[in-house]
Amino acid sequence: MPDTNPNTDTYDRVNDKLTRARHRMFCDHAFYVGATADNAVELAELELIASTATSRRAKLPRST
Repeated sequence: MPDTNPNTDTYDRVNDKLTRARHRMFCDHAFYVGATADNAVELAELELIASTATSRRAKLPRST
């Protein structure tokens, strides 16, 4: 993401953020994955990691 340093744009960086948040977050949360030219190919896979914003949205029921 543009407001984090380093960007959360690789599997290792997403996993690091999730590891640091574990047992410290006491509410529903989700992290965004930053999209860059360097991770465009793997972006869809990164967004499926549990506790990323897209993985949460994918589990919500569709409204009619």
